[in-house]
Amino acid sequence: GKKLIFMGGEFGQSEEWNYATTIQWHLNEFKDHYGIAQLVKDLNRVYREEPALGTTDLDPHAFQWIACWDSDSSVISYVRTAKDGSKVMVIGHFTPMPREDYRIGLPEAGRWKEIMNTNSEFYGGTNVGNDFVVSEKIEYDNCPQSAAFTLPPCSTMFFRWEG
Repeated sequence: GKKLIFMGGEFGQSEEWNYATTIQWHLNEFKDHYGIAQLVKDLNRVYREEPALGTTDLDPHAFQWIACWDSDSSVISYVRTAKDGSKVMVIGHFTPMPREDYRIGLPEAGRWKEIMNTNSEFYGGTNVGNDFVVSEKIEYDNCPQSAAFTLPPCSTMFFRWEG
């Protein structure tokens, strides 16, 4: 359940890692591999900057499923909460088509800022996403608030609650 990556995975090495050879660092010359390396670098930065993503790993109350019921759209969402009350929502969308105005419940009212989107052009994506969303007092997913999100294809997004 921890955040681990196998050797070569940090840039999408083409062949399985072999202990008798070197890692294929030369692949970083190609845009797709370089994009994966940038994604891993930025993901590590987000883990360091957001206490909700790691400081409460062993506290079951710090994790809340928002929605994991929409298998037809292949969307999941959950919220992680740090001891200081900061929150990060993670939304995963696993189909190749973008979804506009996809409603997701929010446990807190206010503004939710997109802090990472795996569909960014920096990682080889199409840059579809949200700068931020503002909650509406519409109950959804057993939450008192919700918002309409734009979900990029085959992507994961992180949102920080700004209150």
